[in-house]
Amino acid sequence: MRKKLAASDKPDRKVIDSIDRAVEFQRAMSLGLDDHALDSRDAALAWFKRWSDAPALQQGVMANVLAAGYKGTGELEKGLTAVNIGKKLLTKAEGYFGLAWSFSVEALLLMKRGDYRRAATVCERGLELVRSTLDGHRMHGSVYRTTLACIHYEFDNLDNACSEMKQVLQSINEYGVADFQILATLTEARLYLARGEMEAGLAILREGQERGHQHDQMRTAISLAAEECIWLCRLRKHTEARPLAAHYGLECLRTEGFPQLQPGFVTRGLFEDKLSRVTARLVIPEQPLDAAAFLNKAIRRCESLGLDHRRVELLILQAIAYQYANESTEAALCIKQALIRGAEQGYRRVFLDDLPEIAPVLEHIELTEPVPSKSLDLLTLLLKSLRKDKSTVNKEAESEEHLIEGLTPRETHILRHLESGLSNREIADAIFISEGTLKWHLHNIYGKLQCKNRSGALIKARSLGLI
Repeated sequence: MRKKLAASDKPDRKVIDSIDRAVEFQRAMSLGLDDHALDSRDAALAWFKRWSDAPALQQGVMANVLAAGYKGTGELEKGLTAVNIGKKLLTKAEGYFGLAWSFSVEALLLMKRGDYRRAATVCERGLELVRSTLDGHRMHGSVYRTTLACIHYEFDNLDNACSEMKQVLQSINEYGVADFQILATLTEARLYLARGEMEAGLAILREGQERGHQHDQMRTAISLAAEECIWLCRLRKHTEARPLAAHYGLECLRTEGFPQLQPGFVTRGLFEDKLSRVTARLVIPEQPLDAAAFLNKAIRRCESLGLDHRRVELLILQAIAYQYANESTEAALCIKQALIRGAEQGYRRVFLDDLPEIAPVLEHIELTEPVPSKSLDLLTLLLKSLRKDKSTVNKEAESEEHLIEGLTPRETHILRHLESGLSNREIADAIFISEGTLKWHLHNIYGKLQCKNRSGALIKARSLGLI
C-alpha cells in the first residue's frame, strides 16, 4: 500500500508518513518484546528523532520501549528518565494500559539499581491504577504481584511473598516478557529453597531453563542456569554446578591457575554479571584469593553504576573467599561494607542465603568505628538467625539421638527384618514370636520413629543410619 501511495502522481505525504511511523513503531515494539534490548533501544531513539511530532500516546508507549531497552543495556538512569517522560505523556493522553506498563518498567529499573523500597511503592501505585482504570487487568496485576513477591523475599517477608505468588497467573508462560518469567521462576524457586526444599527449588529452576529454550529466550535460560549454579555451590555441589556452567558459557577457563572468562562474553553486561557470580563461587574452594581478586572488577562496576544489591552480594561473596583463605581482616572489611549498604536498603535474604558461609566472619566481627545503627541492627538480626539455626540443628540431632537410644535391641532387630520385604507373619515366624507380639513391637517402633507405617519407618531408619 505504501509503495502504491509513493508511486502515485500526487503522493499523500501525510498518509505515507503515518504508515512509516506506525511500521517503525511496531518494529521497535517487537524488538523490545522479543528481548533484544540494544536493538529496541536504538530503534526507539531513531523513532523519536524522526517522529518528534507524533501523538502523545505513541510517544508515551515508545518511551516505555526506550526505558526497557536502557534497562537491558544497564543504562538505568537514562531508563528512569525515559519512563518518567512516558508516564507524563500517557497520563496526558489517558493511555492507562501504556501507563500500567510504565510502572512495571520503572519497578524493574529500581530493582536493578537495588532500590527495592521504591520499587515496591511503584508496584502498589501500579496496582491501584489497574484497579481504578483497567478493571483489575489480570496480566498487569500479576506482573506487579510477581515483582512484589520478589521484593518481599529479599526483605525476608516470606509469608507475604507466598501470598503475592498465590495471586499471580497460573502459567508462567502467559507472562510473555522475559523479565517477569525470570522473576516469577526465581521467586518461586527461592521460596522452596528458603524452606529447605532443595530438590523442589532446583527442579523449578530447571523447568524454567527448558521454557527459556522452548521460547527462544536465552536470557531466561542463562539467568535461571546461573541461579541454579549459585545454589548448587551453596549446597557444596560444585561438581554438579561446573558442567551446567560450562553448558551455558558461564564457566571459567584456567590459565596458569587463574580463572579466565571465555572470550566474547565479557563484552556483554548479561554475561559479565552472571560470570562474576558463578565463576567466583566455582573457584572459591580451590583458589579463594584468586576469586577475591577476580571480584574486584565486578564490585567496582557495581559502584560506578550504582547497583547496590549486586554490590552487596559481591562483597559478601568476596568475604567468603577471604574467609576460605584465612584472611579474616579482609573478610571482615568486606562484610562491614556489605552490612552498611545492605542495612540502608533493608536487604535481608542476600545475607541469609549465604549465612552458613559468612557465619565465622559475623561471629568475630567488631564494628568499632562509628557505623549507622541500622548496620548494628542487621548484624544483631543475622547473629540471632545464626543462633536459631544452630539451636534447630542441635535439637534435631538430640531428637535423633534419643530415637536411637530409645529403640531396644529387639526393635532394632525387627527394623532390619522390615527391610527384607517379608510379611508380618513371615517376620514373626523368623524371630519366633506371635504375629500379635510383632504388631505390638511395630506400634512401639512407629511411635518412637514418629511415623505411621512400615515405609515411613524404613525411610526414617535409613536417615538415622539404623539400617
